[in-house]
Amino acid sequence: MYPRGGGSGLAGQSLGRGIVLDLSRYMRRVDAPQSDTVRVQCGVVQADLNRSIGKYNRLFGPDPATRSVSSIGSMLAIDAAGSHFPQYGSTGDCVESVEVVLPSGEMVELNQHDWAAENAADSLGGQLARDVGLLLQQASALLMRPPWGDVSRGCGYRVEKVLDGDRVNLARLMCGAEGTLGVITEATLRVQPIPRVRGLMLVFFSRLESAAKAAVDLAGRNVAACDLMDRRLLEIARETEPVYETIIPRGAEAMLLVEIQGEDPTSVRTQLNQILHRQQRRNRNIVSYRLTTDREERNLLWRLARRVIPRLYRLKGSMRPLPFVEDIAIPPSRLPEFLRVLQDVLKSERVTATLFAHALQGQVDIRPFLDLASPKDQVKLARLSELIYEQVLQFDGCVSGEHALGLSRAGWAERQLGPRLELFRRVKRVFDPDGVLNTGKFLSPTPPKVNENLRPVPQFDAVVASFSAGVDTGMTESPAAELDSAPETSLPASSTLPIILDWPENSLSYTARSCNGCGRCRTSAQAERMCPVFRVHKGEEASPRAKANLLRGVLTGSLEAADFESREMKGISDLCFNCHQCRLECPASVNIPKLVLEAKAQHVASHGLSIRDRLLNRLDLLAYWASRMPRVANWSLSNPFMRWLLEKIFGIGQSRKLPKVARRSFLNWASRAKLARTSRGASLRKVAYFADQYVNQHNPLLGRAIVEVLQHQNIEVYVPANQTPSYAAMISSGEIAQARKLIRTNVEILAEAVRQGYDIVTSEPSAALCLQQEYPSLLPGEETELIAANCYEVSSYLWRLHGRGQLELDFRPTPMEVVYHQPCHSRVLDQKE
Repeated sequence: MYPRGGGSGLAGQSLGRGIVLDLSRYMRRVDAPQSDTVRVQCGVVQADLNRSIGKYNRLFGPDPATRSVSSIGSMLAIDAAGSHFPQYGSTGDCVESVEVVLPSGEMVELNQHDWAAENAADSLGGQLARDVGLLLQQASALLMRPPWGDVSRGCGYRVEKVLDGDRVNLARLMCGAEGTLGVITEATLRVQPIPRVRGLMLVFFSRLESAAKAAVDLAGRNVAACDLMDRRLLEIARETEPVYETIIPRGAEAMLLVEIQGEDPTSVRTQLNQILHRQQRRNRNIVSYRLTTDREERNLLWRLARRVIPRLYRLKGSMRPLPFVEDIAIPPSRLPEFLRVLQDVLKSERVTATLFAHALQGQVDIRPFLDLASPKDQVKLARLSELIYEQVLQFDGCVSGEHALGLSRAGWAERQLGPRLELFRRVKRVFDPDGVLNTGKFLSPTPPKVNENLRPVPQFDAVVASFSAGVDTGMTESPAAELDSAPETSLPASSTLPIILDWPENSLSYTARSCNGCGRCRTSAQAERMCPVFRVHKGEEASPRAKANLLRGVLTGSLEAADFESREMKGISDLCFNCHQCRLECPASVNIPKLVLEAKAQHVASHGLSIRDRLLNRLDLLAYWASRMPRVANWSLSNPFMRWLLEKIFGIGQSRKLPKVARRSFLNWASRAKLARTSRGASLRKVAYFADQYVNQHNPLLGRAIVEVLQHQNIEVYVPANQTPSYAAMISSGEIAQARKLIRTNVEILAEAVRQGYDIVTSEPSAALCLQQEYPSLLPGEETELIAANCYEVSSYLWRLHGRGQLELDFRPTPMEVVYHQPCHSRVLDQKE
């Protein structure tokens, strides 16, 4: 049995052959905090917890990089920490008590217990405490000799923090146990006041070693956080987010992020300046710095450190940054020396890697670039881990300081822990005598090797052979980076899949594998719009990454091609309604909406559509006939019985407000207004207005207003008379064959308009998205590319004119206030423009 939280781990901590307990979906209760504690269930996400208790001016300090998706149960299981470890410690340092379900099914509250008391065995918790206390007392000499040097974090059971005389802290024992002793369901956590002022400073260095030495010098100086980034990460940040181009100097080899907390901005800035001046006196390799106490700027600078590693997966090509030696703990004072040795190891193996570190705690995250599709690189992966971990042990370090041993580091448990490992096995038998929980990991007598559980990678040639024409075999593939399941190096014949959409350069396989499983698509952060469906559903199948995992399963043969067309797959695909927010906010920009559309198209091609769905896809026809009797149609749309009938037949909720049908269409008005013909004149600016269904059949007044605004700007407006709807609903439902036939008219008309010098504008963001992104996937070619390159949502088009100083601003002010909600598809278009 394998307890699982957000599934964002890198070492395969919750993977195995058996029953997986997803504790993230329902167990999300947060009680009102007391003065310095709060009771939470295990499925609560760390960021959600802090939002909940923030109104009481409290926060939970440990902040792993994935805190927006990491559950409290997972953080307890691996004793997670993060950048602010120097200020708040790890999760285990902040736990008061935990409620645990034992493998026997019994539930027990674990906290501080008097294991030597006469009545200790009268309760289940007391009996466990007595058994553990006796074991640890007998091993007291062993506990005096830790298997690592002066590192702030260790791995395995944190037994050195459990026994204190006659007291045994079983809650602390559960932290870092990786779910091998019991299933944590609730916990009482210590919380802290939110700091009044937080100051942040970025210091850029011309040498990596100089940055590491500066970090060592910060020990004991009241620093709340200190992170180190190397040149490659800085370059990626500059390339992927333009805002950092002016912040990160070219040529910087390393950056140190330093945070100070205090009571007022003046004292915080003073402390940061003192640190800066001290380093400038001692270190000639500082090239620039940035210092702030402003909240918005501080968040921007923190985002640089927190989002750059996920953005590594935007890089193209077969070589990918792999997290298999990403959790090293080194005595902080020896960090500069270790980094020199590490660089020598990487050079000897001719491997490039990125480096990130929580420098004050000596926590080093290394991600070598390897190609998991290459058998040679699979061997090199194992050899690299051997060489690097040998150096870690030589430096009195620990192979895993924060992310757990899991599957990928379990093979190093015996060399790292020595005789402690047998003590851990004895503790395990106290709680789980039958070995039910999270088996096959670091306590196993035959632990897996680092390259035994690599995620399958489709073989490039096999994938290309399976697909239809139009695929360029010259592109190299990029593997996924997480260690999830048994190795597979070939694509079985059963996995052939004739693709339906256009996927140039074999990008179907590439897109499926670009998802590295980081889990950030599971966030419910209020500042983001990532997957509205998952925010409500909470099940893993609703997450965007689930769709990539399923398609990758088909491509690698883990799933049959028939599974891709199954009703189960359709049910999962229907949890996506094509809002595109995941693609927009995914650190790796994985095009999940297109993967889902391919899955829906596969199902429709095999099983067809229901009559209901076919009718909903042709609302333009229904609206056309309704416009013949608009009074009757509009009465029906507001009649309770007719709405009940619509709900039963079409599934349209009675509470939904439906648009009325117009008596005369917008295209009819445009024809009468003589806008349906192109002009031979050489106007400075001219546009072809694509109305789509809503304006044409439901709200012609909106279209007329847009025409007036455009004409007021001296823009010639052309409204093609034979244009049809965009058929966005038909495309989103997967009815691709019919959509291809119907959109050809639009493609021919609009492409010709562009050739005559017209820009295309539409007032419907979904229509603009169709023209820009969906049409090229259905009808690839010069015409759809021409349309996509010259299509704008009308507000964006006018804003572009304003940006160029070409917008007439002689409008009459209107005294009113409005609340504006930006449509999801408009956000996607803004990114393009």
